[in-house]
Amino acid sequence: HYTFIFSATKMITKALKASKTDHEVGIRFVPSILIDSILEQFNGPLLTTNLTKDMLKISEDEDIYSYLIEEEIGNQVGAIIDPGEYEFRGVSTIYNFASERRECIREGAGKLLF
Repeated sequence: HYTFIFSATKMITKALKASKTDHEVGIRFVPSILIDSILEQFNGPLLTTNLTKDMLKISEDEDIYSYLIEEEIGNQVGAIIDPGEYEFRGVSTIYNFASERRECIREGAGKLLF
């Protein structure tokens, strides 16, 4: 469970349809057989996002289910993949490689690398 932050090139910013003011890109690596299978099948990158309960207009004590995502933003996404029940291992460990001095900016579920 890692997220690595790198400097974004103009080509990356354009490909992600990001703001011209975005100068960094985060790449998240999650150990998952499902994700590995999808990447292998399509042989390319997978663009994802984290949804908040606020974005889905549900309360903090409610669980997130795929039908809630479909109801709220289904017309804005290409696919919704429901992995079923799983154990949340915690937030990812984040390393910033965009700055001159690489650093761990958040310790999470991934082991510290340096």
